[in-house]
Amino acid sequence: MEIKSKFKNWLSEQGINSKTISNYLYRIQKVLNKNWDTSPAVVTSTLVKYYELSNRQYYLDRITVWQALKYFDRILDDISPNSSRPSDEVKIFLYDSKDDYFVCNSNLKFLYDDILFINHYLYESVDQLQNKHQSYIDPVKFSILMLQIKEKSQVDELKNLAIHIVYNMHDVSNTKAALTKYSNFLYETNNSLAFSLNTKISYIQKDNPNKQIGKQYSIKQEITGKNPLQIDFKNKDQYYYGYEPEYILIKSDLANILNVDRKSINQHFSRNKIKRKFVDQDGNIQNDKIKNDKTVLRVYYSIISTNEFLNFHHHSIKNKHTSVNYNCEGYNYWINRREATDLLDISHNAFPELVVSENCSYINYISGYNRYYRPDLEYLKTTEKIKKFQAKKNTYKTNKTSTLPQAL
Repeated sequence: MEIKSKFKNWLSEQGINSKTISNYLYRIQKVLNKNWDTSPAVVTSTLVKYYELSNRQYYLDRITVWQALKYFDRILDDISPNSSRPSDEVKIFLYDSKDDYFVCNSNLKFLYDDILFINHYLYESVDQLQNKHQSYIDPVKFSILMLQIKEKSQVDELKNLAIHIVYNMHDVSNTKAALTKYSNFLYETNNSLAFSLNTKISYIQKDNPNKQIGKQYSIKQEITGKNPLQIDFKNKDQYYYGYEPEYILIKSDLANILNVDRKSINQHFSRNKIKRKFVDQDGNIQNDKIKNDKTVLRVYYSIISTNEFLNFHHHSIKNKHTSVNYNCEGYNYWINRREATDLLDISHNAFPELVVSENCSYINYISGYNRYYRPDLEYLKTTEKIKKFQAKKNTYKTNKTSTLPQAL
């Protein structure tokens, strides 16, 4: 029995209706050029290609382009089509936050080289436009396009433009569904090939450029009562040619790293309302903010500057209490003033007098945000000075209650 008939029977056994089966057979014949004897490896390559096409579009800037180059470099070996010249399978534009400016038609085979070309001349600002890549972008036309954008667009610098990649294929999801069924049929008795396919598809779904925005950091040193939180690159290997960009954090990252809400992040780091200053490791006076870099897509924050900020705003007391554990990790051990006052069982007015930088570790990332190290507070609660103010508070409560009018 020929493979087409076997596949048709297999689909019927899966409970798929005849109309859908006919649709699957038509689509598979079309993408495989009616060659049902095509090897499983070619079917895998075709299916992986359609999974990539289903991502539809990407917006890249001079920060994320390095991750994208690494991504395309890895996947295009598996999905490169046989075409030797560009088609309209992929359209590439430059984007200024409002308008698209057409660069060229391309296909998946040349996409990596096209993006590498644009990165070379737009983001790395190479003076001489010579196409040494396999890209079909015309250097002269590209140079003219950049001049036109400079005249028409409101973007302050051309390097802040984004690359807009659009996959110009229609009805991809239905063809992908048909190929998925066919691959399952072919690999039903070959688990190793199925595993290889699943690994490639998982990479395309989870590690494509749309999924690499934010969360590109890891915890290098957890915050404790003794040490500030410190972060690092999550995966340096994901960048093309080992490139290590400094500005990889976005606002949601800062909110998670500093353990504050997005509104506070916007107020402090976007509008820079807080005008505090500090002296950096080199003895230079710096504004109390995290350095940023802006493109037409978003604002990125420096991982180096973030670590300096975290270090500067972490205050561990010099003369540590011998009974306190200063190695408790995480923000769960840091509480706000209201919580600290309740823990100590003192009045809010007494707090500034009793809890000071010499006896309690604290962090003050943002004005009004102060968080206090709970183990220090738990120790202070046992001291005679605090107990006296606890007694004053309780006496005041008792007197206030006794002066209330009695119910008739």
